[in-house]
Amino acid sequence: MANNNNNKSDYESESDYESEDEYDHYDPPKLPKEPTIEDYTRVVGYESCWVDVKEYSHNLIGFYLRMCADKYGKEEANNIIKKTGLERLGWRTMPLTEK
Repeated sequence: MANNNNNKSDYESESDYESEDEYDHYDPPKLPKEPTIEDYTRVVGYESCWVDVKEYSHNLIGFYLRMCADKYGKEEANNIIKKTGLERLGWRTMPLTEK
């Protein structure tokens, strides 16, 4: 049985048409004052979904990774890159030793 209201399908709801801005649902997680590795992983993972969609997501990811590397070391930042799949988006792991 088809829904004839404004040519909407049975799978569309009124809420699909309430907002003109398709990015209203962007609600990034906040880092606590003393973030853990899990906190960095969570925010980087969230922002990775918005790369090439939201204007500054790639900048935020780089910022969070640098903060994590400064606090916990490059190895932990590299683990976040691997866990969140950032390599497929162009991120590279950081060298662990200076040459």
